[in-house]
Amino acid sequence: MALTFATPRIGLRPGMRAWFLFTPLLTIAIFTGLFIAVLNGTKEQRDELRERQSSTLLWARQISGIGEQITEVHLAMLEAMGKAHEVEKVEFYDLARPTMRRLHEIRQDIRITRETIIADPEISASATSLLTKFEQLRKQYVSAIVSTSVDFSRFDGEMRKINRLYLTVVRQLDQISSLTLRMNEDASIATEEHNRQITRSLIGGLALAVLISVIMGWVISTRISGDLRSAIGALSNVANGKPSNIGIDKSRKDELGALARAIAFFDGILDLLTSEISERERNEAQLRNLFDSAGDAILVMEDGKYVSANKQAERMFGFKASEIQNYELGAFADPASYNQEDLARIFKEKMSAALRGEPQRFEWSNCRLDGTAFPTECTVAAFAGPDGKNIVQMIIRDITSRKEAERLKENMTVELERMVSERTEELQREVAARRETEEALEAERRTLEATVEYAPLGMALLDIDARIVRMNSWVKRVHGIPDAISAPGMPYQGVLRHIFNAKPEGDFKGRAKDDMLASRIANLEAQENSVFEDRLPDGSVHKVDRRFIDGVGYIITFTDITDLKNVQNDLVRQEKMAALGGLVAGVAHEVNTPLGICVTASSHVSSIVREFSEQVQSPTGGLTRKLAVEKLTQTGEGLGIIEKNLARAADLIKSFKLVAVDQTANDEREIELGEYIQDTLQSLIAETKRKKLNIDLVRPEEKLTRRTFPGALVQVVTNLVMNVGIHAYENHGGDIRLEVERLSDGSDRIIVRDFGKGMDKETQAQIFDPFFTTKRANGGTGLGMHIVFNLVTQRLGGRIHCKSTPGEGTEFEIILPQTPADESSATPATPAAASIGGHAAA
Repeated sequence: MALTFATPRIGLRPGMRAWFLFTPLLTIAIFTGLFIAVLNGTKEQRDELRERQSSTLLWARQISGIGEQITEVHLAMLEAMGKAHEVEKVEFYDLARPTMRRLHEIRQDIRITRETIIADPEISASATSLLTKFEQLRKQYVSAIVSTSVDFSRFDGEMRKINRLYLTVVRQLDQISSLTLRMNEDASIATEEHNRQITRSLIGGLALAVLISVIMGWVISTRISGDLRSAIGALSNVANGKPSNIGIDKSRKDELGALARAIAFFDGILDLLTSEISERERNEAQLRNLFDSAGDAILVMEDGKYVSANKQAERMFGFKASEIQNYELGAFADPASYNQEDLARIFKEKMSAALRGEPQRFEWSNCRLDGTAFPTECTVAAFAGPDGKNIVQMIIRDITSRKEAERLKENMTVELERMVSERTEELQREVAARRETEEALEAERRTLEATVEYAPLGMALLDIDARIVRMNSWVKRVHGIPDAISAPGMPYQGVLRHIFNAKPEGDFKGRAKDDMLASRIANLEAQENSVFEDRLPDGSVHKVDRRFIDGVGYIITFTDITDLKNVQNDLVRQEKMAALGGLVAGVAHEVNTPLGICVTASSHVSSIVREFSEQVQSPTGGLTRKLAVEKLTQTGEGLGIIEKNLARAADLIKSFKLVAVDQTANDEREIELGEYIQDTLQSLIAETKRKKLNIDLVRPEEKLTRRTFPGALVQVVTNLVMNVGIHAYENHGGDIRLEVERLSDGSDRIIVRDFGKGMDKETQAQIFDPFFTTKRANGGTGLGMHIVFNLVTQRLGGRIHCKSTPGEGTEFEIILPQTPADESSATPATPAAASIGGHAAA
């Protein structure tokens, strides 16, 4: 600040005028220079102290708010976890979800607070540590919720971890609060000291200026005493902190005008100091509001005596803050827990440690004025004041709820330990039982492995992906399978390819081998059950049974049925010869009738010819024209009977010859299907008459020409018709409907339908099985339908399907493809599968 003074124009002696002018100017210059130096030298410090006070107040509010939020969330989390065993997992998560959102919000508040206090390294480091510890607490909350929802027995351990981390976070918060409060108090003390220094400097300068002015006033009092008295009064007002109210015109050009302007200048300085003091008072009021609005009770002591308390302390203990000075040390301690000696000793220890900078946090038992005792958590901070007094700040938090929660937790822990003990005993019993079960399973596994390995047949176990689990040595030895493709884990498709590659090419025509291999692999990958026969290069026949079990895989067995097949073939040949013998007997019976008639008719014609010859040669001449005509007519009739019956016998013999030759031969030739079946039925006429069977053959007008094996077809039709007479009508006679037609795809369909007693599902499922018969007591062999099945599926390359309902009859449907499969290119499907589905499984 620069001041300019005009040279006064008053009537003084030159020497006195110079002295009179120099003295006030010197006074003003000294004071002005001192004032400017003080203000400029302390401006940055003053601004820094003001900014520091504002920042610490803001930080203290933020830290206090975060502490209250963390406490609320912690209590809410304890309450939610305490209900974990009472509610379902989903409901438990719903209870904890709002609290988890609060945790994310608190973490964001801590980050924002850390950013605002980053200017102070010590508090910033503490805030960073707080954020890290709170993040650990938040993760522990999440872990505790998940662990407790899965296994409530882990509640106790999780709660110990949570409380440990919670106390760590609270201690960190208290440390930050203590740092901010200490910084605020340091700033306030520094501000007060700064203001006092400025005031002392300015008052000293002002006193110097006043002294000079008084001296000069005494010198020139004879001329300007009135004005000087006015100036002195103004200076006195300024010194007392009042407005100067100077009566001298500040626009005067003389020395008094300059003095008036200087006093006005001091008046401005006084206004500046007043605003500084007002700002300080406002800061103190804000600090007091923060002090009173704290969520915990705060008591302040100086040299062992209470000097102030906040509103929460009033509410907690039941006294008035204005009367805090009336209470002695220990007035709020529980008398049942502490005596005066203990209180004095403990206070001295805590204060000494706090003065050394060691954070003091401990649990205490306090007592309200009404005598009610309650548990608290106390935090003590102490420092030496500017006047040398020891100032102690105690933050007291009511932990009744926490203690109750700990008591409940302890009770729950005891109960949980009891439950865990009981559960442990149960688990020990379960483990013992499981161990026994595992030992039994291991014994069964070894037994199973021995059974599979030493079974008198081949066995292979596959998983659900058709990979080998185990294959016994029987299969490897019989098929010559190397270990490289039969080891556990190898795909079974490689074994199938090895088996098929070992078959001679001469057993198949064209791509029959590749097609059959592809069909077997597709059936395997489709996870279908199947049973089929496989002929090995050495001529032996194996029955392969593949069974798929859901969730387990395949069980495949290989059974050598060579002897069984030989026996079956012998029985089949015997059955064929028996059928042929029956056919011969029937045809002989049928031919005997027309031949007997021919013999009788020829005898009758011979007698007529003999008698006519005698009459012609008689000398009496008894032959008349009428007699000749009569004899010739009788002869013609007899010859006609002979000719008709001989033609009938010739037809029977022709049909018998054709059927008999086809039945004993295996040649393939072209036939007209409808006509051939008609001839077959004609050859069975004697047997059908004996069994009283009425056969209705329905055939189309078009010719159904096909190339096939007639012998097999004769055997199929014969066995089906005879089976109907024996089983459907039990030799009591009945109707049979036989239909022949050509389908749109070129294949031929033959349907044999009866209206007899029918079959149940159990009988229907076994109808094509070898040696299965319901007439074993009456001499049945159980091979008739099995022969039909083999001839249709193997020899004729078709498929057969049986449908029957008890009491409503039975229907056999035979489908013969347009081009019959080569006999050597396929093995027959299982009779059981064909009887149900009608399709041969590859």
